[in-house]
Amino acid sequence: MRTSATNFEAFIYSATPSLAAQCTKSFNDLPANWISFKEPEVAADFLTDDRFDFVVLDLDCAQGRTLLQQLCDTGKARQSVVLAVTSGAVDASNLALCYKFGVFYPVRPSEIAANLHRSIPVAERLAQHRTAIVREAQPATSETRPSPEMPELILELIHTSKAFAWLFARLGTSILRRKHRLGIVAQERAASLLSAVATIWFVQESTENFRGLLHLAAPSAGPTYLLALSILLWICAKQRRFTSKNNVVSATRN
Repeated sequence: MRTSATNFEAFIYSATPSLAAQCTKSFNDLPANWISFKEPEVAADFLTDDRFDFVVLDLDCAQGRTLLQQLCDTGKARQSVVLAVTSGAVDASNLALCYKFGVFYPVRPSEIAANLHRSIPVAERLAQHRTAIVREAQPATSETRPSPEMPELILELIHTSKAFAWLFARLGTSILRRKHRLGIVAQERAASLLSAVATIWFVQESTENFRGLLHLAAPSAGPTYLLALSILLWICAKQRRFTSKNNVVSATRN
């Protein structure tokens, strides 16, 4: 067994030293970690337990054909770029199996490097697909676990709701009784500033674990109430401006 280091993960099985050397030389030209085997039992264990971007199998030996059948039976042949290498005649049964599972066959020893470079986009697409599946599975697992902090969160939402309800009541009373001291322009600017802060807060909570539009998280009560407060302030400022203009027009006419 021999290894080397970089980005893609590659598996090589060959009982022929010259073919194994040619495969490893081809992977040295790519950004790939490769691992090479000549013991079929160890190779079978690695193929069962690990996932690889590239799998190169020597079909000129019986063990290589067995490993290919194993990949197809477990469905892993569709999850990797598989190169079935042979220098002999094309076998009809192998050709039908490889065609069914998307395996590159027959690949001649002199064509290994060319086939690897040609299949890089396929390997990248398969790697992205595997990563997406893992990312979708992780949040689903975490969401099913009960959160010990849930009661504290509910209490926080209740206290926040009460505080904003009290603030709304005091603000409404103050506006109705004309006890506010803000000028019209200052009130409009304060409303715009609160609206900007509430919008940023709202978006930040909604997209904290963003995984698509269908998975937007519901924000807490804080940004919602703050946004409503800013809208109320802005409407009241516009009403004051409209009233003051009407008063000026009435005084001018009189």
